Amino acid sequence: MELIKEIVMAFCVIAIALSITELLLPNSSVKRCVRFIAGLIFIISVINPFLSDGVSINFDIFSKPDLNKLEKLEEDVGNAIVSDFEKNAEDALIKVLKEKGYDIISLDIKADTDEYNNTVISEITVYSNDSEEAIRQAIKETIETEDIKIEVKKQTDQ
Repeated sequence: MELIKEIVMAFCVIAIALSITELLLPNSSVKRCVRFIAGLIFIISVINPFLSDGVSINFDIFSKPDLNKLEKLEEDVGNAIVSDFEKNAEDALIKVLKEKGYDIISLDIKADTDEYNNTVISEITVYSNDSEEAIRQAIKETIETEDIKIEVKKQTDQ
């Protein structure tokens, strides 16, 4: 008798909670979805006491991520970010140097991530027949840093 009383009490609590949730939602398509899910929850709660072991939902697949896959994914994403950064920085720097009147044949930028996970330029190699010192100075003015290794090579060095 006590079991039936507990089951009925549980149904009443679930029904009241679902009704309050439904009343709080505005009239929209979301309300229909919530009403559907609430109905499923209510049906499961009605059927559950009559099953031998009840219904248990196992969420272990979400609690035990594969760390190797996550580390590999993080590494791949980091490499893609650095690669895109290098390409965009190369295009932008070539454009700026050409606007300043330098004849840039090609340009290669190497980037890395620092200890704060920021992408930073570590090395710039420029292929041009213009003055090495003038190009170095133009790059330093454009990027405003002294920590980058800048190499300027003549066209024949490429």
